[in-house]
Amino acid sequence: MQRSTMSALTALIVFSAAIQVFRLSVNLEITSFTSRIDESKSESYVANDVLEAVLTDEPFQDAAALLRNRFRMLYRPDENLDVLDKGYYYPSGVDPSAATEEIARRFALSVAQERPFKISFGGYSVTAGRGNYFREAYPQVFSELFAGVAKEAGVELLFSNAAIGGVPSFPYGWCMENYYGRESDVISWEFTLNEGRQNDLFEAFLRYSTSLPRRPLVIISDGRYDVRGVQNRRKVLDHYSSIHADSFFIDARGAYMRFAGGTKEEYDEKDKKGWPEGFLNFHEFTTPPAAPGKAPHHPGFQHHKLAAFLIAIRLLDGLQFFVENRDRLMNDINKKREVKKKEDGIKLPDATACSNLPIYYGCGDQNEVPTHKCWTSYKPSLAEISLKQIVSEESLDPVSFDKTDLDDTYAAFLAASSNRFAAGWISTLMPKEMNAKRQVEIYQLGYIDSKELFLGSSSSGELKISVPVGDETNFIVVCEGSDGDVAINGDEYCNLEKHADFWLNDNKLKTEQISVGGNVDGIDPCIALDVGDISDLDEENDSQLRILVVNENTICGIAQIITFG
Repeated sequence: MQRSTMSALTALIVFSAAIQVFRLSVNLEITSFTSRIDESKSESYVANDVLEAVLTDEPFQDAAALLRNRFRMLYRPDENLDVLDKGYYYPSGVDPSAATEEIARRFALSVAQERPFKISFGGYSVTAGRGNYFREAYPQVFSELFAGVAKEAGVELLFSNAAIGGVPSFPYGWCMENYYGRESDVISWEFTLNEGRQNDLFEAFLRYSTSLPRRPLVIISDGRYDVRGVQNRRKVLDHYSSIHADSFFIDARGAYMRFAGGTKEEYDEKDKKGWPEGFLNFHEFTTPPAAPGKAPHHPGFQHHKLAAFLIAIRLLDGLQFFVENRDRLMNDINKKREVKKKEDGIKLPDATACSNLPIYYGCGDQNEVPTHKCWTSYKPSLAEISLKQIVSEESLDPVSFDKTDLDDTYAAFLAASSNRFAAGWISTLMPKEMNAKRQVEIYQLGYIDSKELFLGSSSSGELKISVPVGDETNFIVVCEGSDGDVAINGDEYCNLEKHADFWLNDNKLKTEQISVGGNVDGIDPCIALDVGDISDLDEENDSQLRILVVNENTICGIAQIITFG
């Protein structure tokens, strides 16, 4: 079997333990949290059914039974229906059993093509695991739970967590190939805390997900901080059920609300006698007391574990269907029957919303995702399509800053306007991000996300970027990445529409601010450059996009370039 080459975005998770390991240990707790969890157990709940379930000598069935019974032991879903009733949402009008078969077909296709099954997670700081260790974020816990079971089914799991704190679904959604990789079978996004009522962004995200070659199943982690926003996004998924029949929501917050309450204070006041183990210590973080990230809106490790189990149990339904119907599903694939060709494109339903630019998510009867390509400096992302690959070195300061030298970088920000970055643009982190990185290293938290960008002032000269554009190119979108950290000496926040000029070759470009959900001081970070009227663009010979900061009282940081058309 040919293995895919590992990239910077993904790490191959291979579990070699035999099924006997599952039989010997039902407890799959993350090691670092074991010593912190309350030792009290439910008085009436015992594991006899778990032990009986594994005595079949069928490795996959044993592993699947252990995972399901582990879920039952922790949460008692038979007694506490909220765990299932509120923990999941499936598109209305879709038969769950039919959706399960669609998931099974995805597993079958990966086996037939002799390749790993790729699951890619994205999101904000919750998905990145803030407040806990990176290895304890729900994507990593999911992989711990699921990869061994998948292996017993003959499925090799490939997994990545490309969550980036503070980055909204757009421009992320325009850069799915960069963050998720092209060959994902499943992708996930988190709306738990952010973009509360912006269901239009979720619609855009769903539409752009279909541009990935395998048209991945989309898992949406959505909470109940804004009930109306959750309801609106569910209606959007309903609208797209014809092409996202096997996609689903998980709502760990909704699943535990009956037990844990909405706040830590409410939780602490409750009598927890007889509670299922999975709801004990629910709001507790696992990192040292002084470690960063323990904000009230960041969930504790038990919350992450519940989210991981919700995903694992649902995908296990599909995996079990595959194992039990392997011959039929593989025969369908071999005969090229009933298997959708992902590369043939897809006709999208009409959009329910409309934007000021068609690149956003399409208006009315626009039924195809625009052709687009992204370059980003944020990490983790694929190095071969990073922004660094297309920025001209002659634009950059030849003596780059030490990214760990916080004092020197602050000094550069605080210098007189005429002296800041006079030797050219620099590739660096903002001071706030740099300080966060230092904390990650001190406490060995393991986070891998990094909001690097190209930073310049009016003294830095032009940032020159080689961009492949052709006659079909209509827009170039440029996104700023300062995250509100550039005004530390009283300057203005960067507004690309007002504070910078843009040229493509010798053509000065008109700019238009576009809303992508995340903003700094009320300013949206992305602008669109209209290049549709420029003639003689040759995609085989890159054009040069030039950016010049013209306001002496601001610093701008460029993080993403996206072409459309």
